[in-house]
Amino acid sequence: MLLLYLTAWEEGIEQVGKYLANWKTYRFEILDVLTEKGYINNNKRHKSISITKTGEEKAKELAKKYGIKDHS
Repeated sequence: MLLLYLTAWEEGIEQVGKYLANWKTYRFEILDVLTEKGYINNNKRHKSISITKTGEEKAKELAKKYGIKDHS
C-alpha cells in the first residue's frame, strides 16, 4: 500500500473530484487483497487503480511507522 501511495499521481474527474491513481504494475493477487480491504478501487477495464481515502490514511500511517517522509 505504501509503495502504491508513494508512486501515485493526482487525477481529477469533474463528477468525482481529485484522487490518487497508480498503474497496475503490481501482482493482481495483491491488488485484489487491497481492493477487498477497501484501500483501492480496481476497475478491471482500466489500466490504473485509484487509492481510496481509507487507503491513503493507511499509507500515511505506514509512512510514519517506517519514518518515510509523506509526499503530499
